[in-house]
Amino acid sequence: MISDEYLYRINSREQITRWVIALRFFRFIRASGGSLNDSDLLEVRLRCTDAAERAQLLAKLDVPPDIILPSVVTINGVRVSVALVPDGMVLMVSDAIDPYTVSDAAVMAAQKVEEKLVPLTPWLVDPPEITSGCICPQRYPEFWPPRFQYSWPLQWHLVFLLLPVAAFFFLLASFVDELLWMLNIVCALLGLLVLTGAIAGMVKTTITVDAYGDFVLQHHLFIFTLFRQQFAAQDIVQVELKTIPVEVAPGRHPRYTHALRLVHRHGVQPIHQDDDIMVLEKPAKKLADVSGYPLVYR
Repeated sequence: MISDEYLYRINSREQITRWVIALRFFRFIRASGGSLNDSDLLEVRLRCTDAAERAQLLAKLDVPPDIILPSVVTINGVRVSVALVPDGMVLMVSDAIDPYTVSDAAVMAAQKVEEKLVPLTPWLVDPPEITSGCICPQRYPEFWPPRFQYSWPLQWHLVFLLLPVAAFFFLLASFVDELLWMLNIVCALLGLLVLTGAIAGMVKTTITVDAYGDFVLQHHLFIFTLFRQQFAAQDIVQVELKTIPVEVAPGRHPRYTHALRLVHRHGVQPIHQDDDIMVLEKPAKKLADVSGYPLVYR
């Protein structure tokens, strides 16, 4: 896992947070450093199966479909580096003055490119990389706010206050004149509501729904498509996904170790192991639906 010291050496956490929230499709990639001589950049990946489909996608981006890749092209007035990868191609944007860095200007340029990417969402692969330097919801969900978070941690003295209030409403409902049956029902419902609140307070109910559960699914599909090509489709019997919780510091998002493997007619083949993928939602059913193969969740 990339260290915080290295991640924020050039850009602050606040700056990176502002960038990743502002971008819809591009992901911020922190350079690996060392002798690789790579750079910080904004990257998006498009899946295509053959040259014809790649030409179709390039045409939709107003790029000559017969261009030789890798190359630097212009998309919606922005200079974009395009390169081939095993399952398609990647689009990369960095600062126009210092191409080894990402800046506010680079983020604004990427936003202009994203306008052309909206019709291509069925071909998008997220995350574009599975390295620890890729700032995506799967690895760093803390950069993205949850869609909905509800917590009701009532103190015990408040719970004990609610219980007599609930009893009062129930008693009131029993003494109301039968002719006022609507008021009777209202009092009973109020009593039930207060009682439910008291019970919820006793168990300190907390419900969090992850806004980016689909990104978890997309990550596993990305892994799946990378390795599925090693086997004949008719030989695949099922897909197995194993998830093991890993201890994390208090207040941090859950972290899991994943192992994804194909079970084919000639044996079992482990195809991916990643100790740094964060997830907040189990994508087993969706993965089975999309992959088309039976999935065993362990």
